[in-house]
Amino acid sequence: CAKNSKKIINNMDQTTKLYSGEVQIDFKEGNHSYWLKDENGKRLVPALAGIIDTAALERDDVVATIFDLAIRKYIRLEEVKEKTKMLGVFDKEKKEQQITKLKKDDGKLLGFEKTLFDRLFESGDSVRVSDLKLDFYKTFSDMEKNIFKELVDNKYYIKNPKNQKAFLI
Repeated sequence: CAKNSKKIINNMDQTTKLYSGEVQIDFKEGNHSYWLKDENGKRLVPALAGIIDTAALERDDVVATIFDLAIRKYIRLEEVKEKTKMLGVFDKEKKEQQITKLKKDDGKLLGFEKTLFDRLFESGDSVRVSDLKLDFYKTFSDMEKNIFKELVDNKYYIKNPKNQKAFLI
C-alpha cells in the first residue's frame, strides 16, 4: 500500500529501501540486485510474491519465474530468426523465442523452479517457446503443487490456500 510505505535513502551505500507491511525491497544501483525479501531477510522469488498476493498460480507468475531464472544466470532468453520459403518463392523471416540453459541446477532452485527448469530442458539445452504450448499445463499443475507446499513450509500460509478455497465452496 503506497500510503503505508516509507522511503529511506542511505547515502553511505546508496541503498534505497522501500518498506510495505512485512516485505522489504533492497535496490542497490551498483550491482543491480533487486531482491524482494521477507521479514526474516530471506529472498522472496517473484512467483511466491505473486501467489501471496492472489492465492493462485497465474501465467504471469510462471513468466516472472522464467525472467528470474535469466537474471540469476540459469538461462538465457533470446529471439531467433529463421528464413523460410513461402510457396517456394518468397523468403519469409520467422521470429521465435528460445530459452537456453546456461548452467545446471546447483541445488539452489526451489521445488517449483526445479520443476520448471527440468521441464524446459528435458529434451536438450535449449527449447523454443512454441514447443511448450501443447502440454505445458501439466508442468503448470506440478509447479502449483510445489509452490503451495513451499508457501506452507515457510509459514507464509498456515494451510494450502487452494485447498482452503475448495473447502469453502
